[in-house]
Amino acid sequence: MPWQRASQNLLVGLLLIGRQVLTPAEGPLCSTGINGTAATAATSGSRRLIELLPGHVIAGTSSKSIEAGAGVIGAMGYSATKDHIFVVGNLGILQIFQGSDLSLVMGGSVDASITAVSYLESKDLFVVGLDDGRLAFLQGSNLATLNTVVENPAGSTINSMAYLTYTDDVTTYKEIATASAGSLNIRLWSERQIQSRELTGHQTMVQVLCFLKELQMLASGAFDGFIGTWSLPVATMQATGKRCSGASLVPLANAYSAADCLALALQATSGAGGEYFILGQLGTTSANDCQLLEDVGTCEVLTDASYNMYRIESSLKHLIKAHTGAVRALEYVPEQGGLVASSGDDGALRLWNPQTGLLVRDFGVSLGSGIQSMAYVASLRALIAATVHELAYFDLTGETLKVIQRSTSSPSLVLVLDAWGKIVSSRDEDIQEWPQMEQCEDGHFPKSPGHCDLCPRGRVGSQGFCQEACSSGSTGSANGTVCEFCKPGRAGSEGICEDCEPGRFQDELGMLSCKRCAKGTAQPDGGQPSCNACTDNTAAEQVGQLQCQECPDGTEPSSDNTRCQTCAEGTAGRQGICFPCLDGQQPAQDSGSCESCPSGMAGTGGMCVLCLDGSQPDEARTSCMACPPAFAGSKGICSRCLPGEEPAPGSAFCMSCLPGTAGNNGTCSPCHAGFVQSSNRTVCIPCAQGQVAIQHTCETCKDG
Repeated sequence: MPWQRASQNLLVGLLLIGRQVLTPAEGPLCSTGINGTAATAATSGSRRLIELLPGHVIAGTSSKSIEAGAGVIGAMGYSATKDHIFVVGNLGILQIFQGSDLSLVMGGSVDASITAVSYLESKDLFVVGLDDGRLAFLQGSNLATLNTVVENPAGSTINSMAYLTYTDDVTTYKEIATASAGSLNIRLWSERQIQSRELTGHQTMVQVLCFLKELQMLASGAFDGFIGTWSLPVATMQATGKRCSGASLVPLANAYSAADCLALALQATSGAGGEYFILGQLGTTSANDCQLLEDVGTCEVLTDASYNMYRIESSLKHLIKAHTGAVRALEYVPEQGGLVASSGDDGALRLWNPQTGLLVRDFGVSLGSGIQSMAYVASLRALIAATVHELAYFDLTGETLKVIQRSTSSPSLVLVLDAWGKIVSSRDEDIQEWPQMEQCEDGHFPKSPGHCDLCPRGRVGSQGFCQEACSSGSTGSANGTVCEFCKPGRAGSEGICEDCEPGRFQDELGMLSCKRCAKGTAQPDGGQPSCNACTDNTAAEQVGQLQCQECPDGTEPSSDNTRCQTCAEGTAGRQGICFPCLDGQQPAQDSGSCESCPSGMAGTGGMCVLCLDGSQPDEARTSCMACPPAFAGSKGICSRCLPGEEPAPGSAFCMSCLPGTAGNNGTCSPCHAGFVQSSNRTVCIPCAQGQVAIQHTCETCKDG
């Protein structure tokens, strides 16, 4: 059924509506609708394009959503003169809404699904394309159906419509261009609802039409990826009072105007262009003689005649293979003398010169899904490309300005209209209102046309401006709205607070610089309000230290941990900790450990002293004791006396056994009577026979 076909192919309409109601300006805005249908809006006069206000960016948040009441929306349009948005859908309903607040003005219906819509302001007439191949003309005041005409006998869906206004040397034209699924040609219809001519050249059905107003051209996009550009003026004046010499005349019916004569000439020819016709009886008020010229040749030689001579121009300028898939959207871009943007199922976006047929720019982008429609916002010099998932803004260099994520079950339609500074889009059966622009929140500024960013460091502001520079010792708050003193652990100048470096700190608000950590403290981390006191076995001997250093062996921290000092007498240290040596020990040379008192020395409390002569350390080396019997010594070392010797008094040294004594083990004993010491004083030996010991010497007895 028709409504089922429509519901499967409906496109979402989107209107970009400017800030002020405009004077009318005739000329459509190009987009796609059901099965590629173009939804157009007619306005007259000059357009005032919206501008991004200072402190604003392209918006992307919906502020209102209402049910349109037309079924699944297939096309949308706008009349700036009346400030009316018109919405059509698969229920065959046309709904009119006030542009300012989306309030419903009125509604009307036809007997088939509507696939396209346009408004003729000069006639206060709506033209809607139906999915059964008809055009319906509705009275603007009450939406009553005035007439319907068959656009194509096959009853195929009307894919696209465009309202055209242009002039040539014959007359001014106000026409509706249509394209349908059942024909390869583009049909032009007069305001009198009569087909005036056809544009031929496409090899597959035309999906979308776009009027290039300033160029008086029409652009078309087809299912096979080709786009066509067409010159709309029909006839040009070739000569006054002359005609081509040697040409034969083919009389047509009398005509009262050049426009009537042109209509007769078009009926009698193919309309492909190149034909000449003349209109005679100059200066009279009676019906004029209207004739075709045949066998014109090059028409280089003219002969005098009481005629105006016209030439029927060729319409087709270029057929261009523009895309690998169907062309779904075309948009006029009034830059560089007039360009046309094309896009479609392949997701590509390209700019063309419609007069030369040359590619101006390939945007080099491909969105995630096919582009269904486009719109151009001159104030941004931006193209908007719509897919079922997103609305992407590009400048004319191809740079992405903003991407609005959105989702609809049907393709997307985009129109640009300048009235209220908002966007109106369709989503299935609803229409949604979006601000066209939004002011950056306080503390933010427009970093790009589509993005607000936090105020730069050192600046704060409101309403999209970062107008205030923070003074030294302060910086912008986290939300960029007010200047705040640099917090403890931070300091700075020119509105920028930086974390204190490691080894530094700041314990006050609003300071310009950080302090170095004092001796005895350190700070390994940045951004700290204080330094850590050195503890235990560590010290910081310099200011600004990052770490407290462990004192080396043989030292320990001073009481304030500002230096490492040698361990106290009688103590030794390891890893910065000093400890007392045990009795019988003293610190090693490096003071890193304790060692036993050296030979000949003894002591307590970690202090060893040399034993006096005649004494030696006890076994624990805690005290000195007298050398044992038969021993003597000095400097704390006792040694056994040699044979024939014994300790001298005080045992400081050994001395020879006294006369009359002898010993072999460090002790001397008196010799018995009759005995004397041996020569080595080790033993007592008896005197020889006949001798006696006198004064420790053997003397020979005198005779007798």
